[in-house]
Amino acid sequence: MGREPPFEPVADASQAFDWRLREWGLHAALRFLNLRTPHRFTGVHRFAPSRVEQVALVDRWFPGERTVTGFAPADACCAYMERTGAPLAVRDGRLEQHMDWMRASGVVSFFGVPIDDADGGRWGAIYHTDTESCDAKTSEIELLQSAARSVFLYLSRGGKFPSGGG
Repeated sequence: MGREPPFEPVADASQAFDWRLREWGLHAALRFLNLRTPHRFTGVHRFAPSRVEQVALVDRWFPGERTVTGFAPADACCAYMERTGAPLAVRDGRLEQHMDWMRASGVVSFFGVPIDDADGGRWGAIYHTDTESCDAKTSEIELLQSAARSVFLYLSRGGKFPSGGG
């Protein structure tokens, strides 16, 4: 679809995300999340055997771009979440002594949650990231967790959102 909706006809942020995902697709839904964070990028990665693959990425500076590549700087952070199964919030990775792997990636700030599959296994991650220091809005963790469930349903059904919501 050509342009994004000017507003969502619901008040709840999780419902607004689901509405955008259902009516406008993954990039529009990620754009909605991206506008709620100070981070420049919002994306989805999928965990594949021995690697992490970028599924979608929204760049605040270039909102019309829909680039999908096999590598993104957030790979290391997503791989960390795959190993731990826990959300990850880092304001400034340059200051974190125990995150050498993050400094090497070029990512400075990261906030994301794992995406679980229908059996509870780790399928991927949904996240915000930046090359500059950003405060993670940890109040948004429930929204990201809800979005993670919706993204898995959407992608596992070939880009179709279940009727009647998430």
